[in-house]
Amino acid sequence: MAKQDLEELSKDDPSLPLLPLESDISAETNLEVVVTQEMQGDNTAIDSFPVSQARVQEDPLVDSFFSSCTRTGNVPDSIEIARLNQFQDDCETEIGRLDKQITETETTVLQSCRELAPLKEKPLQAARSFCAPIRTLPPEVLNIVFEMCLPEGFYRLNKRKAPLVLCHVCKLWQDIAICNPLLWNSPRFNLSVRSLDKYGDLLRTILDRARTKSLYLQLWDNFSYSETPSYRGLLGLFAVHFPKCKMLDLVIASRAWYRDVCQLDVGGNLIFETLQSLSLCIRNNLFFPRAVERLCIFKNTPKLDQVYLELCAPSFLQNIAIPYSQLLKFGCSLVLQNTLDLTGAISIWKTTLSKCTKVESIKVAFLPVARRVSIGQLHPQAVVLASVRALTVTVDIYGNIDPVFEGLKFEGQDEMSFDAVRPCELKLDLTTLPVANMHFTLPALGHTFFGLSRLILLRVFIADKSLLPVFQTTSNLRYLEILNLKPCNNPASPYVKDITWIDDDSQLLDLITGMTATSPEKLKNALLPNLVHLHLYYPRHQEDHREQTMVYANLVQARSAMNLVMKENSPTTDPHFILELSFSNKHHSESVISSVLAGIDHANCYADVRHKVVDNFNWEVVGEEYIRLFL
Repeated sequence: MAKQDLEELSKDDPSLPLLPLESDISAETNLEVVVTQEMQGDNTAIDSFPVSQARVQEDPLVDSFFSSCTRTGNVPDSIEIARLNQFQDDCETEIGRLDKQITETETTVLQSCRELAPLKEKPLQAARSFCAPIRTLPPEVLNIVFEMCLPEGFYRLNKRKAPLVLCHVCKLWQDIAICNPLLWNSPRFNLSVRSLDKYGDLLRTILDRARTKSLYLQLWDNFSYSETPSYRGLLGLFAVHFPKCKMLDLVIASRAWYRDVCQLDVGGNLIFETLQSLSLCIRNNLFFPRAVERLCIFKNTPKLDQVYLELCAPSFLQNIAIPYSQLLKFGCSLVLQNTLDLTGAISIWKTTLSKCTKVESIKVAFLPVARRVSIGQLHPQAVVLASVRALTVTVDIYGNIDPVFEGLKFEGQDEMSFDAVRPCELKLDLTTLPVANMHFTLPALGHTFFGLSRLILLRVFIADKSLLPVFQTTSNLRYLEILNLKPCNNPASPYVKDITWIDDDSQLLDLITGMTATSPEKLKNALLPNLVHLHLYYPRHQEDHREQTMVYANLVQARSAMNLVMKENSPTTDPHFILELSFSNKHHSESVISSVLAGIDHANCYADVRHKVVDNFNWEVVGEEYIRLFL
């Protein structure tokens, strides 16, 4: 209600009490607050109170009002309102002052913490390092841990990898890493102009850390080798330590390097006392003349039993002196320039092979440079070796490759691996025209093929009608790995060049699944009755995965049941059957394997289903895996 309305109401009704109309703080000093309150009519009330009475905890009126009027609904009078207003202002001022003081204090504390933290960081890290669990491990245990972190085989010295990275962790790790000779006995050196000056001190340091341990050296010539005396001196520095070398991988890519290696043993006094494994690679045929010097530095190697040769020309095989008669493993990869090279390579290889009277494992690869190479007229050479257990052949030859196998008589052979770089057809005889550009016949493999227990056939084409005759002759097989191909078009002529090949083993799966035995009396009619491990390649063109998974499930079920029958017939037989599938990286291998397992009746089924992802098993591309076949 307005002031004028109240005045008029009071005049009309004199009985009404005088009401306060307005109160104002008319004066305020540092010591006193004066409150003027205007009443009805011309009356005015004036009151005052000292400022000190309005302080937060020193005003009795405020304290009395809080204690007496709380929860009563009483309306404060003008003096109380003025004092309460002053009380609010004082509280806000005090709160602001305290907030500012808190902020300043927090800033000071945080700044002090920031200054103190770095001072405590170093002692903290030192204390943690002293209490670290690594200090509680005996040096012998830590040595084993360090050895397990090393890569397999040869390694390049890299400060980001073991063993050098172990030297940058702490003094304890550095001392243990330096004192462990096994961490320093497998260095790899890439010989180049940029780093040759450092090799002298580096080699001395490594050999000092390796101490008396046998060395595993890898020396690679990177085309930059020249004929300066300093480089010959470097080769001599390596040669001083050859007698303690247990494994040597030597790559020669220049004529000067080859000549200096040949001249290391001019007097015939160089002896590799501990050398057991040798890998020798000679590359770049254009750098070498047709007539090359004879390499004799490996002639005195009393413990050498493994040799792998990768040669850019077959003639090198005749000019390398090696004690073949003591070898247990012999591998050879020959790069072919033309048909004459291939024909001579097969003849030289078989002649060399006949000297390996104790060899147990043989690996050979015939790989052309770029053009098509076929076998010319070649007289059969007999190679009779009773000690051979395993034969691995990798070929990329145009036409009939029977001469590679003809004449090989390995009575003790029980393993064979055949890897064709491009599709190769296996035929029953020579009467049928071949479909693939590369082909061979079953009789050329010899009678030892029929007694194999382990067989690997990669990128081969076996016609559906030939599958049963081929595998009926290999009843002793326990392990079979096969990548079977088929032409997906039907060319009018077998000599049509553009044939599209797909990986398809459906017919073979039907035979292996269907021709099983449910009783010992029927074992004689079963196909591959001793098979316990089958390794297949999942078809890349397959779209109906559900149907394919059921095929695998039925296969596992049938073979596992037959293995139980085999165990009843022969108690020493293992009833487990292993199916291993390789997938290309475009397939969801986990879902396929799950579906296969779901389709198997696990009651009385003893089987394992394994899988792995192969980055690329494309038979149209020759990958790096054909370059180093023996390591």
